Amino acid sequence: MTINITWVNSDQTVIKLEFPPVWTWNDLYDAKHRVEAMLDQADHDCAVLYILPSNAKIPENLLSNALRLLREGHARAKLSVVVTPSFFMRTMAELVRKISADVRNRSRIVETIEQAHEALIEAGFLTAQDRIET
Repeated sequence: MTINITWVNSDQTVIKLEFPPVWTWNDLYDAKHRVEAMLDQADHDCAVLYILPSNAKIPENLLSNALRLLREGHARAKLSVVVTPSFFMRTMAELVRKISADVRNRSRIVETIEQAHEALIEAGFLTAQDRIET
């Protein structure tokens, strides 16, 4: 299964990645290249929204791969927001955020789409009228 990638809004300020229950790091690195191509076409800063289902199976080496992905972020990707109902995933994401102040400043981890929406509005990437469709 592939990771679905779309723009959230017509202003193209937020890119959404929706994960299937089972995915690999290769799937995510392929998605990263597609997201980078989309960001290359943008002429403004953007946010990237990662939506993981509650039944997501996380591949091995989560910490090292997540940190690598965040550190190698695109220059226009100013904020990453991870949505996961999984307590384990949120805990692991918080560990990654604690490792690096830069990563911590450019990322958020939330439990719901509504919380992600609020974080993206607060950061200026969405308006209250924008909706995150899943």
